[in-house]
Amino acid sequence: MFRACQLTLNDKVKSIDVDPEVGICYSDENKVPTYNDFKKELGSTMQDYSFTIMNVLSGTTYYYRTYVKLLDEVYYSAVNSITTM
Repeated sequence: MFRACQLTLNDKVKSIDVDPEVGICYSDENKVPTYNDFKKELGSTMQDYSFTIMNVLSGTTYYYRTYVKLLDEVYYSAVNSITTM
């Protein structure tokens, strides 16, 4: 199970009429995962989400972080990691 991580939008970001793509990106190779690595879309609103990622390898460290995609820009939270048993 992945630890929770949080991403918030800055109050100074201009308002746009576009639903964001909110999700999590992760990798067992890239220590700073991006939208181009494995990702799981969680929704389109800024709220708490629960998620499960299946088929992980035992004894493997996974790096992950949340993201928000607005139009062509992707914004990330800090990177977290977890090692499976």
